[in-house]
Amino acid sequence: MNGAGSLRRDFPGWLITHDGDGWSAERADGLRLSALAVTQVRAATFEALRAALEIIARGDAEILLRRLARALGKRGRQTRVCGGCLTVRAPDGREKVVTCNGGRFRWEGGWAVGSVTDVEETAALIDRALWKACSR
Repeated sequence: MNGAGSLRRDFPGWLITHDGDGWSAERADGLRLSALAVTQVRAATFEALRAALEIIARGDAEILLRRLARALGKRGRQTRVCGGCLTVRAPDGREKVVTCNGGRFRWEGGWAVGSVTDVEETAALIDRALWKACSR
């Protein structure tokens, strides 16, 4: 896979372009996390653009995990966000870990649980999954 293709795969919410002056990325998913959110980035090299997008993705994930934690808190769930992970306590006391990458919230094993564009729906899905797991 060429450079642009691998960036598109790894950062699906971004429009990646290359011209004679370097590489560019523009947020194409409409996700606006804050007034200070980065929506465009330009770099001279492929490697520099990848590094910049990785930094942006980590910041985005932290914001999204905190939003998900608040939504789960409204449902009475105990949560904590630390180190790019959200830990949520199930009704039986077990803890489950949720991460965020590729435009999806994911269980610790990598299985997608919900989209970052609908935090409330993802919170509902997690809540149902935790209750279902405890009723077995």
